[in-house]
Parts: sequence; structure tokens; C-alpha cells
Amino acid sequence: SSYHRSSCLSGKKKSRFILCAQMTMSLVRCSVAFLLIQVSAALRTPLSDDYAQSSVCPSLFAAVFSARDNIERRGLIRQMWLDASEQYGEPVVGKFALCQAPEDEDPSLQKALDKEASSFKDLLFLNCEEGYLNGILTKKVLAAMHAYLMHYSDYEMFMKIDDDAFISLRRLCDLMTYRKSVGKSNDAVYMGVFAEIAAGEQMKNGNPVIRDPSSPWYEPESNYEGERFPVSAKGGPGYMLPRRLVRQIAVKHIGRDNVLNNEDKAVGVWVDKLLQEGETIEYVNLKGTDGYEEHKAFIPTTGKWSSYPFIVHHHLPAESIACLHEIEMKQDGSEEIDACFDDA
Repeated sequence: SSYHRSSCLSGKKKSRFILCAQMTMSLVRCSVAFLLIQVSAALRTPLSDDYAQSSVCPSLFAAVFSARDNIERRGLIRQMWLDASEQYGEPVVGKFALCQAPEDEDPSLQKALDKEASSFKDLLFLNCEEGYLNGILTKKVLAAMHAYLMHYSDYEMFMKIDDDAFISLRRLCDLMTYRKSVGKSNDAVYMGVFAEIAAGEQMKNGNPVIRDPSSPWYEPESNYEGERFPVSAKGGPGYMLPRRLVRQIAVKHIGRDNVLNNEDKAVGVWVDKLLQEGETIEYVNLKGTDGYEEHKAFIPTTGKWSSYPFIVHHHLPAESIACLHEIEMKQDGSEEIDACFDDA
């Protein structure tokens, strides 16, 4: 106080000076204590929802599409998903998405699945049937989205990916971190492998619609009338959508009303419908490959990990996925990837 300061300045006796010094130190200690209390209180204050969701890499739910009898494959790639949160830096849960048993399935398979589910707690049984053609796979995607919204909606991002795909979640988060650093949001994105740039593909136009009923990519006009599909991410390497957009696809029945034969093209149509309604959505092309024959000349399978370019690599044997994951966990860019592709 001003009284204490003036007393100190005017005091002539040593005892008064000592007393004044003691009083001043007491005031300093009280001020420091008060500041510590304020800091402590601030640290205990719960974060607002906006701040809690402003982390660079949004938490992630991954529906890993697998066939019921792919037990051995899941066993080989499971560690990649067990290590996912450590690699990504934020919460990740990966669930192997399976449909219900067909009527002619050997009962012993369900017993094996029950044992697998009990042991690892990472199987997600969906209300769907397994298959690819005639919109069956598209309906599985819808079932996975509904399961996400019902049981895992505390995760901010939905991912669909196949069980024959390797994904570097560390690199995925690095990309999101970079985007954040240059002022781009990760909250309204459609992420996936849209175009393999090294192979000359572009994102500008969607693929032409195939009307030949003998083609596995046949799409009847009753499903989709346009001559070209909207731009869409490839299905095997997977795609990501934020919770808000997945919820709109479900609540507005956009998915239910647009079940296309082609699963990846269907998701592109759903996102395009949201764009037409005025949503702002950024399409983000991930470095990756579908791994198919027409792209093999552009897929590096030798050299150092630091030179391996992909975030996601589809159409791989389980052993290759496990090998790439093991190398990534070492965090050593000089590690050679050659052995991972001996059987690829």
C-alpha cells in the first residue's frame, strides 16, 4: 500500500526498516500466491466445446471393411490399428466391419468369429449382407455410417477403408497439421485418393457412367441419370468425412435415396448433394494408390521409407501391410521397404 511504501522511505530506525521489509515481502508472497491460485483455477476450468474440438487432427473412427472369413488377414494387420492412436496423435478406434452371416454359411465360422470378437473386441457386426455388386457394398457403407452415428459419434471423423489397405496415420496427421498451419480447416473436408497424380489422373471431372449391364461397374439410369459421376474418392483406399456431414447424409436420407451400384461413386453423389444444398466442402486428395495393375508402374516398391510417398496403399497382402507398419513404427527414414513387397 502507499502507506507502507511511505513508511519505508521515511523510517530512520533500523528496526522500522526491518519491519517494513518484512511487510513488503509478505505482500509479494500474497501476490504470488494469488497468481498461483488464478493459474490453478484456470487449469481446472473445463475446456469449451469449441476449444476441445480445435485440435489439429480430429479424433477418428475407422470402419475397416473385411469379409467374415478374413480371420487370418485381420490377425496380421490388427497391430496397425492397435497402434493407430499412438501414430496419429489423437484418439483413433478401428473396427473391422462385417455383415451378417448368409444362410448357407458353415456354423463353425460364426463360432470362430465369436472367439475373435471376445479376444480382441474390434469386430463390428452390421445389419447388411456381404457382397459387391448391385449396391450391396453401398448398403454396407450406409450401415457403417449409421453404426458410427449410433455408437461412436464422439469421434469427430468417419473413415471407411478396406482391410487390404495400409495407412500411415502419422503422415495423415502430418498433412492435417500442415493444412492447419496454412489456415485451412479440417472440419469440412472429403478426404481420400481421388486421383493418382503420378499416373496422370486428375480430379477435375468425375468418371463416365457405364451403362453396359455386363460390366461390374454397371450403373442403371434408375439409380443415376447423369452421364458422368461427380468427383469421388476411390473406395478401396478409403475416404474420410466429418461427423456433421455423415449425420446429414443419414438424417436427410441422402444415402438411403441414392443407393448406387458403385459404392465409391455413391459416396461422391451424396457429398455432391450436400454441395448443391449449399454446404462448403473441400475435396482433399491424399497421396495414395488403389494398387491396381494400371498403376503399378507408378508405385515404388523399393528404397527407403523416407522415399515411399503414400499415406494409403490399397490392394496389398496382409504381410505387406504388417511389414510397412513395422517399419513406420521404427521412425527411421533410412529403413528399406523392399522386403515388404516380396509377395505383393
